[in-house]
Amino acid sequence: MAQKSISAVSVESFEYGVKALRNLAKAQANIIEEVQVNGTKVNPDANKKVNITVPTKVSDITNDSNFQSDTQVAATCDSKIAAAISSTYKPGGTKSAAEILPALLVKANEGKVYNLTTDLTITDETKQYWVENEAKTIPAGANIGVIEFSPADDSDPENPVAAVYKFDVLQGLQDLSGYLTPADITVVDVQTSDIDSWIEGND
Repeated sequence: MAQKSISAVSVESFEYGVKALRNLAKAQANIIEEVQVNGTKVNPDANKKVNITVPTKVSDITNDSNFQSDTQVAATCDSKIAAAISSTYKPGGTKSAAEILPALLVKANEGKVYNLTTDLTITDETKQYWVENEAKTIPAGANIGVIEFSPADDSDPENPVAAVYKFDVLQGLQDLSGYLTPADITVVDVQTSDIDSWIEGND
């Protein structure tokens, strides 16, 4: 029987093939060993499935930046507008001096203006309720407004400071008793000749 020889090239090819088979035997199947979401491991369920929930609406996400909804924005705007309106002057009707009492100095009356029907005297005992803070008499006809003298301060939750409201006289404090009124003026019919005569007599 004739003998067959194997060339060096064939042997080398055979050895390469064997090594490749050995490496293949040691190789690992190309499978995912672990699934993570933001570094947190997600375990498969009983059906060997991994379900990663992706947020599709804002309410699915933690609002760590305190973004406001349209309802919150509307409420904030309404409160700001209400605060601005409350600080503007608005008619409060007429009141006598006896009715201008400290009980009116509340937030609900902020901006209200009362027309004084009788003279009112600010005394040393009551001047603490007035912006002017001095004893004087306010004449009838003056307008008395309620204003926020100092705002509330809740920077210290354990010792919050409430807002302080005071009366403010909007008009009527100017003493005009020393000035002439129309009734004090007498109209005199003066002719040109009278003026000329007066000038000639005062040369």
